[in-house]
This record gives sequence, C-alpha cells and structure tokens, in this order.
Amino acid sequence: LNQLVEVYRRIRNTSRFLLANVDGFDPARHSVSRENMLEIDRWAIDRVRRLAQRVIGAYRRYEFHHLFRDLHNFCAVDMGGFYLDAIKDRLYCDRADSPARRSAQTALWEILTTLVRLMAPVLVFTADEIWRHLPESGRTSESVHLERWDMAAPAEDEAFVRRWETLLEVRSHVTKALEEARARDLIGSSTEAAITIKAPAAILEMLRSLQAQAAEALEEIFIVSKVNLEEHGSTGEGVQVEVTRAPGGKCARCWRYSVELGTAPEHPELCPRCTSVVLDLVR
Repeated sequence: LNQLVEVYRRIRNTSRFLLANVDGFDPARHSVSRENMLEIDRWAIDRVRRLAQRVIGAYRRYEFHHLFRDLHNFCAVDMGGFYLDAIKDRLYCDRADSPARRSAQTALWEILTTLVRLMAPVLVFTADEIWRHLPESGRTSESVHLERWDMAAPAEDEAFVRRWETLLEVRSHVTKALEEARARDLIGSSTEAAITIKAPAAILEMLRSLQAQAAEALEEIFIVSKVNLEEHGSTGEGVQVEVTRAPGGKCARCWRYSVELGTAPEHPELCPRCTSVVLDLVR
C-alpha cells in the first residue's frame, strides 16, 4: 500500500508542476516547431512518446503493474530526476514569451496531455481534475475520458537516442563529481560550481555541438554556472570531471554565477540575461 501511495504522489506532484508551468500557454499560438526546439526539449517529448507506446501496450495486455512502474519511473527519473530540474531556470528566469521558454512549454504541454490520458483509466478522478484545470484553449474534449489514445509516434531516430544516452552517462559523472565537491564543502548548490569535462574527442564533439545550438545549453543540462571542455591526452581514458568554485558573483535573480554581474548600473546585482529581462518588464 505504501508503495502505491508513493507512486500516486509522484505522478500527482509531477502533474502539478507541469500544470503550473503551462499557465498562459496557448498551444495553437505559442507552440514551437520541432525544428526550432532546443534539443533537451525534443528529448523529453521523445521520452513521453516512447512511454505512451509502452503503457498502451501494457493496458492491452492487462499488465497493470507494468504501466504503474513505467509511469512512476518516467515521473521520478526522466522528469523529477533530470528534465524538470534542468529547465527551471529557463521557465522562471527567461522572458515569458522567449523562444527558449516557449520551447520548454511546448514540451511540457505534450508531456502533460499525454500523461493525463495515459493515467485516466486507472487514476480516474485525478486525471479528470487535471484535465479540468488545463487552459481552456488547449482542451480538445469536455472530459479526458472522451479522449482517444492517438498520441504521436516518436519523431527521433535511434542515433538521437544513443546520443542522449551518452550525454546522460556524462551527466552521471558530473553529478558524482558535484556530490564529492559538496561533501568537501567546496560548493553548496550546484550553481556555485564551474566544471571542466575531460573526455575523448567523440564525446567532446557531441558536447560542443550542443553548445553551438544554444548558449549555456550544457550549463542547463548539468545545472552549473560554467562548463569547460578539454580533450584527453590519452585515448584510453574515460570521462573525468573537475569541479571548482564558479568565478564572478551570484545573480540575485537566477542564482547563477557570472563574471559580468552588474553590467547595468541600475541593477548591479543581476547578470546580463536577468538585467535584460527586468528592463523589458519595466519599460
């Protein structure tokens, strides 16, 4: 019973976070096309679409223990253990209508509307409650129980999946190094850290390609203030991560560290990104 309660709480709490962060999002007007989405958001959509395939298959085979396991693991590991933490900075600190924030909301919308349909047969009242709180412009039926399981198929190929498996393996090395630095009292929050990743050329090429797609893409994935990349001198070595204190000062708004703090005299406590957002709000 305790395990079932924990599964329920995890699914409900994940749904609450998703619901809160699609507030003001109109999928008809604000959705970002796949080609213009950040890669981490494409990864999240791919994960929920693959989840839908597994869960629908479990329903058809009456394997209810499998569907509960898959729903819980998705909420606990993919969402709570990685994606939702990584995008909080974008959701909370970017301009409300910035392309990067709209990219995240596009992913959150599909994740939420997929999850609520998948849980509807077994979490009837919770699913109906979530559905009634969706923005009215995005609801396609009066009730989730009138919806069909015609979710979109995964759009990413196996090369994309393998690329992200490698990236998440690198992230596990980063997480371990951050925990060790925290145990030594070198840092508290991970945003106090600057990291140097030393890796073989193939892995560095993948990481640099992400850096080229979006500014601070790696800082978002690893939830740190600065990421440096270095190639190993020896091809036989794996991934190594060095952690130091991030240079500069702490932004009072996003809590990341920046050497460019206070570029605007009227906001000396803010980083350039947050200064730009705040100035836009007061104009």
